[in-house]
Amino acid sequence: MASTTSPTSGFFSSSRGQKWLYWVSGIVFAAGVIAIITVYATRGNSTAASSNPPASKSQVTAPAPKHVKASPEALQTARKFLETAVVRKNVGASYDLVGPALRTGFTRKQWKTGNNTVIPFPAQNAKTTAFVVKYSHPTDLLLQVVLVAKPHALVDKRQLQFNMEMNKIHGRWLVNSFTPQYIVPHLASGN
Repeated sequence: MASTTSPTSGFFSSSRGQKWLYWVSGIVFAAGVIAIITVYATRGNSTAASSNPPASKSQVTAPAPKHVKASPEALQTARKFLETAVVRKNVGASYDLVGPALRTGFTRKQWKTGNNTVIPFPAQNAKTTAFVVKYSHPTDLLLQVVLVAKPHALVDKRQLQFNMEMNKIHGRWLVNSFTPQYIVPHLASGN
């Protein structure tokens, strides 16, 4: 019988072929490890693989909005919003104080019922609470306000902090967002 061994099977069974195979497989393995490390190390922060190409010299980014002092008109609107929509007194008057983000889908009649998008809070300090200006630009304003509940009000928290976003729309300042700010509770020492 004739032997059916191929020339390559003799090469791989030789000492020289096995050393060659050992080195080639080691190089392929190292290249795979490097590729995996590169993918994981640059995942999420690679500008080369980003779908947004880097800005060229001809592209101009918009400048940051100019910081301005909070408008007295905006603060007056914010105060009236607290006194009406939030404490639910004369709610119908607040319809003209809110922007499209809060008012969308409500008629004046529906809004007036108090069943609207503004979170109610029985604040005793709606007329006196301080406004903390987080930012103020010519057409948008973010205020933080702390409201304290009336003494016998049935609420989970006696005091809540809210963020109130306002936008200047068609020359008028309107409240476009009013959201409570979650505050992480602090445990007493020893717990």
